[in-house]
Amino acid sequence: MLRASEEKPVTGIRAICGYIGIVCMLIGLLALVPLLSLLRYAWESVFAPAFIFPGIACMIVGYTLYFVTIRGCGNVELRRRDGAAVVFGTWVCAIIVYALPFVLGKQLTVSQAVFEATSGLTTTGLSIVDVTSCPNIYLVHRTLMHYFGGIGLLLVLTCIVNDTQGLSIYHAEGHTDRLLPSSLKTARAVLVIYTAAILGGIVAYRACSMPLFDAFATSVSAVSTGGFVVDADSIGGYHSAAIEIVSIVLMLVGATNFLQNFLIVHGRFSEALHHEESRAWFLTIAAVSLIGSFVLVAAGSASSWGDALRTSLFQAVSIITTTGFQTIPSFAALPSTLVFLFVLLMLVGSEAGSTAGGMKMYRVLVMSKSLVWMMKSEFGHRRGVRTCKIVRFGKKLECSREERRDVAVFCGLYASAFIVGSFIFTLSGCSFGDAVFEFASCLGNVGVSIGVITPDSPDFVLWTGIAGMFLGRLEIVPVFMGAKRLLDATREWRNLER
Repeated sequence: MLRASEEKPVTGIRAICGYIGIVCMLIGLLALVPLLSLLRYAWESVFAPAFIFPGIACMIVGYTLYFVTIRGCGNVELRRRDGAAVVFGTWVCAIIVYALPFVLGKQLTVSQAVFEATSGLTTTGLSIVDVTSCPNIYLVHRTLMHYFGGIGLLLVLTCIVNDTQGLSIYHAEGHTDRLLPSSLKTARAVLVIYTAAILGGIVAYRACSMPLFDAFATSVSAVSTGGFVVDADSIGGYHSAAIEIVSIVLMLVGATNFLQNFLIVHGRFSEALHHEESRAWFLTIAAVSLIGSFVLVAAGSASSWGDALRTSLFQAVSIITTTGFQTIPSFAALPSTLVFLFVLLMLVGSEAGSTAGGMKMYRVLVMSKSLVWMMKSEFGHRRGVRTCKIVRFGKKLECSREERRDVAVFCGLYASAFIVGSFIFTLSGCSFGDAVFEFASCLGNVGVSIGVITPDSPDFVLWTGIAGMFLGRLEIVPVFMGAKRLLDATREWRNLER
């Protein structure tokens, strides 16, 4: 009898389905967590079946997949493309399962429910739910979607699988920095830091006199850079400068590279502070905040310089961190100059390796430096030099040709998706500017709205938004790679059966 290490490894569709099955069991279990809210809101037990049936069904399907594919197999191998297929498959499964309670509870239509679930899991925060009349169990459900989607559904799986396969899945979902020697320890460290920040946020919000339930939901949304809140007027509804300050701090923590947070927690400040991406990021926030305050004062949209700076700073942080909190009634009433700046922030996004969306500041830096070096070379300066270097956590590292190529391809795909999505939005009858703003918010997983997406929006607008949020969260390439790998693996399985 062969030892586990000598067994022929299980690969392809069996390995993919096996790991999707494991995650489905986890997804089903997490779908039942909102039922705990019935301990406080017992009168909402009428909605319990809407959560129980999808959750249990998902666990049964997941266990069946796991049982018939990899159960008892000591050697299961996931290649990079297989990891992308697991990511794609589990995200689709999660969106469907977490959308079902809205449909079964007769809260939303199918398209609306899928939109809300996608927005929650991708931590976008665009919502078509009326939070003033929504049952509390659904508000808890929305908040928990932010929690699990913020750290990445597959990061939790990485905590429970072996290190080799965990690394494939961890990287496929967009995480590249390793805090500790193994991906298993890295995932657990991220989970601890992430949860600790949320708990700290709850305490801080309570100290600012925010109700406990609101503090829980808002803290999760801020750290996950999600944007779902329980007040119809978002953060502006609390009319508190202290709550705004706490929110800014939590949003910055969530949008900062996990490795940088890890270094700060462990007192390695020199490495954490010498990070070029962070410098560019904070400089951008400062510049937009100052420019925005001047614009608001000049347009007469603020009563004083202090109010203008407060509004501009909060919204700049909210948008570049892709959180989507608001302290203003509507973006449609803002000066067009400020709206333009906010669209740019949505496209740029935050730091790589964080819970935030957008292209990421790191890619913008790589593209900018590559362009500068290319121009210098073309005009005779430093002829022949084709490298660019970026300081990352105290180390000056060279960006390889492959990395620059990957960044250029991603930015090209991102721009293409942005153009196509904005065009489709214009078909709903909205203006070009509104379409650009709204789809930038979807693709960047930001969550602020100028009014294009509403509960009355036609289905094609909702599904375009869904596609934008999904592509933005999984960063486009893994979506197509994972979908193609699933199709190829299915064909291989059929051929083997024949």
